[in-house]
Amino acid sequence: MRFMDHSSFGAGLDIFLVLVSVVFASSYIANTYVPSNDMPFSLWVTDIVCASLFGADFLFRGIYLSSRRRDYMLSCTLWVDISYWRFVYPLRFVTCYIEAKAVLSRCHGLVSPVQQFAMLCYLQLTTIIAVAAGVIQIAETDDIKYMAGDLGDWTFFNAFFNSVLTFVTIQSPPADNNLAKVCVGALVLVLILVVPYQISQILALGSSFSPYEVASHSPSPTSKHIVLCGDLTPSRIDHFFSEVFHDDHDVVDINVVVLSEEEPATSLIALLMDPFFEKRASFIQGSLLDADDAQRAACSSADAIFVLSRRVGGETPASSDHRALMRVLAARRMAPEARLFAQLHLSINRNLVADLGVPNVLCFSEVMHSLLGQNCVCPGFSTFMYTLTSTSSYDSNRTYDEAEPPAADASWEDRYLYGSSHEVYSVNLPPASVIFGKTFSEVASLAYSQCSGVIVFAITTAQSPKESGGKLLLNPGDSYTCVGEEMVFVIAQDRRQATAVTGPTQAPRIITELVNRANVHFVAQNLAASGWFPLSPENKVASSSTSSLELARNFALSPAFASGLTYSTSLCDSLLINQFFNARIKNILREFIFASWTDGGVGTLPTQFPLRCGGSPGLRGPFF
Repeated sequence: MRFMDHSSFGAGLDIFLVLVSVVFASSYIANTYVPSNDMPFSLWVTDIVCASLFGADFLFRGIYLSSRRRDYMLSCTLWVDISYWRFVYPLRFVTCYIEAKAVLSRCHGLVSPVQQFAMLCYLQLTTIIAVAAGVIQIAETDDIKYMAGDLGDWTFFNAFFNSVLTFVTIQSPPADNNLAKVCVGALVLVLILVVPYQISQILALGSSFSPYEVASHSPSPTSKHIVLCGDLTPSRIDHFFSEVFHDDHDVVDINVVVLSEEEPATSLIALLMDPFFEKRASFIQGSLLDADDAQRAACSSADAIFVLSRRVGGETPASSDHRALMRVLAARRMAPEARLFAQLHLSINRNLVADLGVPNVLCFSEVMHSLLGQNCVCPGFSTFMYTLTSTSSYDSNRTYDEAEPPAADASWEDRYLYGSSHEVYSVNLPPASVIFGKTFSEVASLAYSQCSGVIVFAITTAQSPKESGGKLLLNPGDSYTCVGEEMVFVIAQDRRQATAVTGPTQAPRIITELVNRANVHFVAQNLAASGWFPLSPENKVASSSTSSLELARNFALSPAFASGLTYSTSLCDSLLINQFFNARIKNILREFIFASWTDGGVGTLPTQFPLRCGGSPGLRGPFF
């Protein structure tokens, strides 16, 4: 019996019996329009076949396989369909209800408990009305004048319609026969007692389940989706949405599925109700460790899965990493083809994730200690990196001419916003006929002077036609000679400015469109000398030859940069998102933050000329 209850054969048998019960009830309805004692042979055969199938099922599952044979024999399942008494025929609708209930009990993985209970309530209500309609129709037509088959107004469907009207309006009984009136009264009484109870049960059951616990995402063949899971908070989700869905990304075919173990906060619910996010984001309450929840989030077809981490309560970093590792294992099992991006606290656990084939791992401890070291050389460097990797749009009322910076007497906020509103683009240099033999510094100078202030800060070395890729050089200065058509990374205010490097006929390939990038030239070279930021009374004048360390001290006087965001989950989240849009940005950011790392195809060429240093060892090189 257990095999029948849990096997696909038992489910198929229940579905087959549902169809048989519907045919059995339909045969009864058709028989009500046939003159008495004049049943067509086809209906008679249909009744015999259906009754035989129910009898065989009763003998097989109800007697042979049942552990409670006596209880099953005394139930209504056997007796509703074998009697020749006319008033028993409407009980065939009860058979439909019983078989449909058996099928719904197997659908717990497809529908929620609330939906299951609601469907059973609707079936129960329909069955009660159908049985009452059948009894009323039989009672009203149990007269010799209806023996010829002319039922007049008392066809089955008219009786069913009158029963529905009786329940809705509760007016005078639509029946003339005393027995029919009794049936109508019983119907009204049952419906008055049953319907409010069922409604209260549905409301009580619905209140115990969140709609996000049963929500699911249906992948679209025309768009990709990414799954965000882990230790999430409303602020982190909001920040993730702001980064991924920013206008400058120009990405319209991507959706975000948030898989969180906690219910969404009120602010997040309001955000999800926004028409923009309603079409592009969905929230599912569940865990990546649960296979059903992962299936509802469509993890198997996701383009990428982000596993964010943070310490919850007073737990240790190791405990948080263990939880993240379990999620990475589940993600790798559920979505072997998806790209995984994970966060850990301790770098000693990096190898555990690397063994799973997950190269995109960010360790909080590495970021924190690296930024602490960089802040010792350049106070405010961590905030600079946060601005470099995070998005925040301009006020729509503040627009500036693309070629001209704000005036010298403009507020420091305006100047900061102007410098931080630049994006990072990737473009190919013109062919060798245009730039062959020119050094990187010369190309950067030409781009800055002739392309509305576009700043070229990195280049990928040229390779032979048989090779692919190339080594990424961060500001090599005069030590590298361009050969043409190399890929360079530029900072520009918009895509049109970046395109000007190669001309309007060649569109740039964007590695990551992160608006509000801090303009490197603006930050490192012109900050103190221009007087844009107020200096201390004893140091009101800063010359253009001020050393980098003095520039850093003046730089730290800015209210916008004074804090130094050394340990910020938002910064780490932004770094992880950058890697999703293009893996090459990982190498550039590594060179910025982790100055001692030179593996992974990133480095600098040796130089033979004096250097004017930037704010950190990782930024050494001639500014342009």
